[in-house]
Amino acid sequence: MNHLFIIRHASYGPGPRINPQGVHQLKILGKEIQEIVKNDSVLILASTAPRALDSANTLAPFFKNKIIEPIEYLWSGPDSPNNMLPNHPHPKNLWNIIEERKNKADALLMVSHMEVCDLFPSYFFEKEFARKESIESLPRGKAVWFDLQKQAFAYLPRH
Repeated sequence: MNHLFIIRHASYGPGPRINPQGVHQLKILGKEIQEIVKNDSVLILASTAPRALDSANTLAPFFKNKIIEPIEYLWSGPDSPNNMLPNHPHPKNLWNIIEERKNKADALLMVSHMEVCDLFPSYFFEKEFARKESIESLPRGKAVWFDLQKQAFAYLPRH
């Protein structure tokens, strides 16, 4: 794995599916991620929530060599199955999800929810690069990109 992208699902509603605004958000994000990863292999890890799966499926056409893997544990929040632990997946478990899959693709995209996107990026940065960094909350349809070669991060889309 050379790149990790933690992506908050796009705008949705009414109902559990992404809306036209969400599709637009993801097309902008998908183009920018595509410029970064080029023709690298991509593994998209997605929460099983309809809005996250819609987001993953909207991003998928931007990548030639991709696999989508739904992961129920990435579904956080009050509407998650079994009201996940209580709505906040543990960062160590999220780390393990990445560690178990890091050799399966050049780029991993994790599509999840506010709770994961607020909690995990700072944890990942500190654990991976042995430096503390406060990474701000992601709005819907936005991502934080970790460049593992440069040991740096950036918010996407940049423009």
